[in-house]
Amino acid sequence: MQKSVILCIDDESIILRSLRTELRDALDQEHFIEVAESGQEALDIARELFEDGLHLEVVICDYIMPDIKGDEVLAQIHKVFPQSRKIMLTGQSSIEGITNAINQANLYRFIAKPWDPEDMLLTVKEAVKSYRNDLFIAQKNRELEELNAQLEQKVIERTRELERANLELSSAVNALHEQKQIIEKKSSNITSSINYAQQIQKAILTPEEMLKDCLGDYFIIYKPRDIVSGDFYWCEKIEERPVFEKDPIRGENIFKGIQNEKVILAAVDCTGHGVPGAFMSMIANDLLNGIIIQHHFVEADQILNKLHKGIRTALRQRETQNKDGLDVALCIIDRYDQTLEYAGAKNPLIYFQNNELHHIRADKLPVGGAFLGAERFYTKHIIDISQETTLYIFSDGFQDQFGGPYKRKFMIKRLKEILWEIHQKPMPEQQKILEEHLHRWMGTQEAQIDDILLIGVHLPL
Repeated sequence: MQKSVILCIDDESIILRSLRTELRDALDQEHFIEVAESGQEALDIARELFEDGLHLEVVICDYIMPDIKGDEVLAQIHKVFPQSRKIMLTGQSSIEGITNAINQANLYRFIAKPWDPEDMLLTVKEAVKSYRNDLFIAQKNRELEELNAQLEQKVIERTRELERANLELSSAVNALHEQKQIIEKKSSNITSSINYAQQIQKAILTPEEMLKDCLGDYFIIYKPRDIVSGDFYWCEKIEERPVFEKDPIRGENIFKGIQNEKVILAAVDCTGHGVPGAFMSMIANDLLNGIIIQHHFVEADQILNKLHKGIRTALRQRETQNKDGLDVALCIIDRYDQTLEYAGAKNPLIYFQNNELHHIRADKLPVGGAFLGAERFYTKHIIDISQETTLYIFSDGFQDQFGGPYKRKFMIKRLKEILWEIHQKPMPEQQKILEEHLHRWMGTQEAQIDDILLIGVHLPL
């Protein structure tokens, strides 16, 4: 990572020196502090940074300045560095100035003068972390797009090779043994390509470090039936941010307050398994990134509705009558309000409080598919998690697995009985017990019939 540039703007030199000293003393060597004593000087510095190809990660700007007000300076810088985090120092600022900075410069935070040094340093560090997380996500998305393109090309190449191999086989009966060897080689190449696809799919799954940060005490049982899977899990922490409401008369966005930090967790089961299911999982993952991270939808029922529309559009289901879709269990955890918001498309939520089991059934409509039109409405459930809570979301792979003495399905009733027995145990022990039950149920005769995904989380986080 190249040096981080932080730009401080204030028309009082003593304040600039104080702020620069505090930041230099607290931040590491990779941070470079630029200062400007006027709005015009700040814009000149920003232009030079842009021309030099540097990242301007954080801008700290006073509001009242003689040449250009702080909100206007931040708006101009935002045009050049839209991803930078903007902080306004508000000694004499007005609500109008703050609102302008939020609307025109995506203001990250406003801090009153005189500021608390610890609060200032914590804000700057979090702003840098937020900026770099966005860069990381953007880079991973670019890498995923490149990997997807490579995979598509390899599948085309391998398919053509297999077609040629079949033609050779039909026209060379006398060379059957030789042609068999050719087919085995081509099959090996395709398997290698699918193994490569498995690495691509792993790249879209939430990293373990992020899962620990978002969920804390949890486990995930994730068992693809084939090399790649139609099931996947998705988790993201959404930082607190300003919320606006459009004035129906004036048509302007009005600042309504700050949205709490939220943790969003989903267990997703795409139509099919293997390569078709994996392709669907990548489409669904990209749609969730767009709906939640880019467009800031944070209500469970709205997210499922947007995901439904996105699947229908991506697969052109209105024109093609394609019926592929997803089953989803979606949870939104609000630490501040101590609430759990759930919406489900065929995948339920099971949770325990005070040693009692609660089973919230999902809506019966899947996400996507050719039936019942483009608009679907899902039920939003809100649960109080001010007391100790253990929750479980899952696909249907575990409960539908055949086995046991009579070769029957495991069934959700049996799964709920096991969860009731183990829900107070440590999460790693719960995972081990569930996997042992599944292993004994399948025995040595039964093959896995579907992808399996089961997530357990112990709250409070």
